[in-house]
Amino acid sequence: MVIAKKDKDRVVVGINISDQLSYAAMSSYVLEDNIPFWKVKGEKNCYVFCDNAGFAVNLLRYNDYVFKGITDVQSVAKNVIPKMRELLEKNDLLIRGKEWFGKLLIVKDNKIFTIDNYFVVSEKNAIALNDVILATGCIEECEGKSAKESVLYTLRVLEKATRVSSFPAVVFDSKTKRKTIYYK
Repeated sequence: MVIAKKDKDRVVVGINISDQLSYAAMSSYVLEDNIPFWKVKGEKNCYVFCDNAGFAVNLLRYNDYVFKGITDVQSVAKNVIPKMRELLEKNDLLIRGKEWFGKLLIVKDNKIFTIDNYFVVSEKNAIALNDVILATGCIEECEGKSAKESVLYTLRVLEKATRVSSFPAVVFDSKTKRKTIYYK
């Protein structure tokens, strides 16, 4: 589960890491590489978040050239999507040649871009990659609260509504570059 909200000069993203920590309990530690979130090497203020940690995500993570030249929706459509499709197709990870098992959220400076499983790009002020309708309502309900409060509130509501653990969660602030783990 990935939820993001834009404030004036920052984007705050919450990402559920309960699956990664369950696995880590068996192996005694968490590798940051197991969390589907990374900074794009060689790009200033560019981060990618995913809704899963599968092979396709790892393939994208270690081929940072895919995420170069992002400035707006058009640049994502022109620069990122063709490289993504080519890389996933080359590794036989496209379904019927047109979709993949995943969704991405890209934070560049204080902008939020999403790429869905059909490679449709959009720019948002707030988004949830999963449980979109419920999460969007929660985020709208938080009007006037900080982005961090909105993200944490939305994670808590989703956890109660879906009965799927949202915590622990990593909350990332694009301005401070700080990652904080919340357990509730």
